[in-house]
Amino acid sequence: MSKCATVGILFFGISHLYAEVPVKDYRTALSNPDSAAIVKSYVSGLGNGMVYANEFSQRNKQAQPLFCAPSKLTLTGDNFVNLLDAQIKLSEERNGKEPTMNVPIGLLLLEGLVDTFPCEKKRSGAQ
Repeated sequence: MSKCATVGILFFGISHLYAEVPVKDYRTALSNPDSAAIVKSYVSGLGNGMVYANEFSQRNKQAQPLFCAPSKLTLTGDNFVNLLDAQIKLSEERNGKEPTMNVPIGLLLLEGLVDTFPCEKKRSGAQ
């Protein structure tokens, strides 16, 4: 079995014990050259899933969007990783480093998308 596959199995095996991957496991995997690409792909998948769910909800008028990225902007895996890293840093500043280590990265990525791409509030009575 290749080294990369072994690291991937270990990363996803560890993360499977949680409902989500916490910041501490994300940072550990990201710091290892053998698992960095895997964890970046995972974050990219999380981000793409959030974008798809947000767009689906808007298109089907089932809910207000959670975030409103510019229509001409295509978010990439690197964008999602950068958003996540910035949100982790912000969370550490607000809440402390130790409490942030146990926060699921999916939650922080979603918070990063909402904070970075806020939606304009509709005025009452306006459509």
